[in-house]
Amino acid sequence: MALDDERKDTMKDDSKKLLEKKVRVGCDKNGKAKYKSVYGRSKKELDKKIKKLETEVCDLPYYYESYDTFKSWGERWYKHIKIHGNKGRKVGPSQLRSYGGYLKHFYEAIGEIPINEITRNDIQNVIDNLYVRNPNTGKSAAKKTLQDIKGTASKVFEYAIDCEVINKNPAKKVDIPADANVKERRALTPDEIKMIENTPNRRGIDKEGNAADEFGMQVPAMIMLYAGLRRGEVIPLLWSDVDLNAGTINVNKAVDVSSNLPVIKPPKTKAGYRKVFIHPILVKYLKNLKRNRGKKNELVCPSLDGDMYTATSWRVGWNCYMQDLDIKYGSNKKRKSKYDRFRTEKTIDIFTPHCLRHTFGSMLNAAGVNIKTIQTQMGHADIRTTMNRYVHDNEEHCSNEMKKFFGTAG
Repeated sequence: MALDDERKDTMKDDSKKLLEKKVRVGCDKNGKAKYKSVYGRSKKELDKKIKKLETEVCDLPYYYESYDTFKSWGERWYKHIKIHGNKGRKVGPSQLRSYGGYLKHFYEAIGEIPINEITRNDIQNVIDNLYVRNPNTGKSAAKKTLQDIKGTASKVFEYAIDCEVINKNPAKKVDIPADANVKERRALTPDEIKMIENTPNRRGIDKEGNAADEFGMQVPAMIMLYAGLRRGEVIPLLWSDVDLNAGTINVNKAVDVSSNLPVIKPPKTKAGYRKVFIHPILVKYLKNLKRNRGKKNELVCPSLDGDMYTATSWRVGWNCYMQDLDIKYGSNKKRKSKYDRFRTEKTIDIFTPHCLRHTFGSMLNAAGVNIKTIQTQMGHADIRTTMNRYVHDNEEHCSNEMKKFFGTAG
């Protein structure tokens, strides 16, 4: 329970005109609430001291006892990272939302068990049950999801260890089922790449009955495909960030749309700040785009109303673009319009925006670009991420690489 909800309403004036308020800071061995008195000469001063205590109390281990429940510790850890971040790095709203969702799985199963009584088997049961069926999807949870859920529980236990109330982390050696579903990242085929290049996404109608926007979702699609930007980097991109003469994009900001309201923020890591060298195909495309649009908007990829995309407008726009592609290239000719009230099933292989970014990284790797350069262009903080995603350990790739070596060895 949040400390705000645990304040004991005992404010009073003493003979020195000091205001007092007792704030809950933990429990005794019997589970009885423990309070600490806070004093101030004015309500403003008192509130300031209360806020300071509530911030500091996350870092004072002697306020918390090992008989407090996992749920109470989960809430403390959540509040701690919300204030202080994770390993010195601010945790964004989207990540906080994910952590909250992961913790709910444990709250429902072991939330009321004292943290010092939880065993490895308790955590394993939660993971195994999600492997069988994730209640959020009705399907088996993917391996990455299971790893993230386990990792969140582990962070709570590590926090309790840091606060010196338990000695070991029961989540540390929990196993993820070996055959858990792995979501493969796929790169687009050459035919799919041509589909994007050749299909603008005309949106809206102007006063003359023409498309209000001749390009639509094709613009972010082309940028993700030929520059490898993330969705959150494309949405706030400005023309002032693009140097078409040098063929570069300066990535210096991102946007969070988790609350369906775009919020500009810095890139997640230092590696997110980068200068991306873009493909000549994209340079030519953007020059044509800028010439056709003129100076109507500083945003490179505005939504239909001219503002930054929200989560909803992006989802709707992307679905419409997939429908445009299906009308043009799909085999089901019953679909006459993207506004298909019969919801005719799409016949093309649907791909996500992130598939385009992955395609860019795959194309760099296939062209023999140095792995360190790929890391820089993709904005990966850890080169292991780049290695795991783009360095292939298959027979054909090994054969081609060795042939290159043999060809230079003579």
